Amino acid sequence: IIEDRANELNYTVLISSSDENLENTERLINVLHNKGVEGLIVVPCDGSMDFIKELSESGFPVVLLDRYFPTIDVSSSCLDNFKATTLATQHLIEQGHRKIALIAYDTEMHHILDRISGYEETMRKAGLKNYIDIEKVDILNPKPGIRNALTDMISNKHTDAVIFLTNMLAINGLYCLNEMNVKVPDDLAIIRFNRNEALELYNSPITFIKQPIEQIAEHAINTLVSRIKNRNYIHKCFFEPNLIIQNSSLKKQ
Repeated sequence: IIEDRANELNYTVLISSSDENLENTERLINVLHNKGVEGLIVVPCDGSMDFIKELSESGFPVVLLDRYFPTIDVSSSCLDNFKATTLATQHLIEQGHRKIALIAYDTEMHHILDRISGYEETMRKAGLKNYIDIEKVDILNPKPGIRNALTDMISNKHTDAVIFLTNMLAINGLYCLNEMNVKVPDDLAIIRFNRNEALELYNSPITFIKQPIEQIAEHAINTLVSRIKNRNYIHKCFFEPNLIIQNSSLKKQ
């Protein structure tokens, strides 16, 4: 999407991956900057705020994609993550679930913190404060933590439902649940982020939070081009999520 829109605007896109590593992020940005690129769309990693702030304040055009830093004045194009988990948690409560847990990465990135906050506030408003359960796992090696968390939830806490805060967390979580012979949704209701066609083959189609990816991406490239043309231009936008309800979150009557 970004490439297609950039081509329409007569720009060429170069793509690099930092693998959620701060050192790689800084190195790649410096390399691209030194090679004379006109601007950057960055999916920032944990710990990169000061580096991004310094880069933006230097006047170099930067737009953050999918993630943002609320305390620095940098353009961003993101999902309304607080609303996303609010919708997911409300749906599970409406289905009669009470012991609703969350599995998240152990990170200070604000898109994850917003997702956690949406869940916490919805649980509190529903009178379910005592059932709030947030399990955080290593972003680089999540599977052992997910397995331990799910084992505890099912064996000891008798958890009704789990919201996985990213697509990769859900994939690893479903793998662990299969190993544990846990049936979805009979034994445990599940909600995840983003559609994954591979998971549509799962024996119970998974309810997911849909991001308007096309809109988010198009806004990012349009904002970057505007920033290239006007170095004072800053624009932040949070797009509406949509909950796609499928079998995995429905409670049998």
